[in-house]
Amino acid sequence: MQAKLEPAELAYILHTLEAKAVVGVDNAGLFPDEAVARDALLNRGFAQLQEHGWFVADNGQISANPRLMLMVAVMANPAYVLTATHFSAESQQTITGYLADELVVEQFLTPDGSYQLAQLESTTGLMEHFTAAFSLSAGDVPAWPSFIFDSRTFETTLQQARAGDFAALNQALSANNLSAAVVEKISQSICQLKPVGKVEGAAIQAQNLRAWAEFAILRDDSNRHWLAYTDAQENTIELLPASAEQFAQQFQFLLDRLG
Repeated sequence: MQAKLEPAELAYILHTLEAKAVVGVDNAGLFPDEAVARDALLNRGFAQLQEHGWFVADNGQISANPRLMLMVAVMANPAYVLTATHFSAESQQTITGYLADELVVEQFLTPDGSYQLAQLESTTGLMEHFTAAFSLSAGDVPAWPSFIFDSRTFETTLQQARAGDFAALNQALSANNLSAAVVEKISQSICQLKPVGKVEGAAIQAQNLRAWAEFAILRDDSNRHWLAYTDAQENTIELLPASAEQFAQQFQFLLDRLG
């Protein structure tokens, strides 16, 4: 099921569910502090829900669409929240997934400022939509291994390489038993990397954060995408060229880390 809701419509349903804040929405706009603004928003939302057929009046009673109410209930009280944010110099777009009791709800903001909601069959559908958001395709990536760097020195190593001194970066890459020509090509590519997005995940229990994980999506000057994951406990950064298949693996790895 899919639903496109005006902000006031979503605000009204969240209010009936006694939600106070929701990840991935404009909380300031949906939960105004000022009473007059809040009442006006909720009155408008109630009227729009009836106008668009989500709420139906019958013999003095209001019947709400149960599928819509279920989707918004998952948004209001999820066990897990996953977000994919794609950004550029001009804008950013975020897709948010909410998981609860084997239900998966996707939400994103449309260009006209509405909230697009959809109930998905599984997290596989959500992963596929995340993959499409970053324009990742199957195959067409170099047969390179993943590269693991010491996170405590990686930024300095990268700055040195961008300044023309590739010694430290090449030494780190040489541990992968690659030829000098391949190491040079990879070094050049890593120096060009710029962030284009990130995927974040949170596990929530009793409205409190229980676990959190993320990985980044980067792109080099050849429009080749890379994935980056930082392990704070091991003090490492892992980089690997990204295909749709590798993105799917990293997505599942993130879910596993959330428990």
